[in-house]
Amino acid sequence: MFWLIERSYIGILNNAIIREYGPQASSLQEFAVWNNGKVVGRADLLVKMNFEDQNAYFLFEGKQREFDGKEYSESETELFFDAFVQQGKKYYEAEKDDYDEKVFIVPIIFEWVRTQNKLDKLLSWDKYNKHSDFYMVLHSNDSGEVNSGLMVYGKVSDTAKMQGL
Repeated sequence: MFWLIERSYIGILNNAIIREYGPQASSLQEFAVWNNGKVVGRADLLVKMNFEDQNAYFLFEGKQREFDGKEYSESETELFFDAFVQQGKKYYEAEKDDYDEKVFIVPIIFEWVRTQNKLDKLLSWDKYNKHSDFYMVLHSNDSGEVNSGLMVYGKVSDTAKMQGL
């Protein structure tokens, strides 16, 4: 049930945002990012949110992988997130003149938990990734079946606070 490709998870996230926020949100999925007439990559999801007191863009860079059952240190987690933040930063810098509001880069990780043992281990932790800004676990609870799950977590980085911007 939870084994999907990254693009599918990004599509589900996009649908959830649009359903929840309706006309307050607009988005682009899997779009080419240009710099000086050349494509520098494909961003996963860009959402513009219109809040009452502030508007903002959220540039999501999604990754999908299988849950390995390990609990990582703060420095390991920061190193893991940094590659995706840098990728988002590259996309932001290429088109930063096109943004008229605050921009946040959001690496979002979707980890498939495919065995009962790993799911039990994950559910026994108080909070898996203490070093992320958001975190949730979805899982099946079919009696007599091998249960599976999905852990979703990530980080929110304000481009205005990043060095060199």
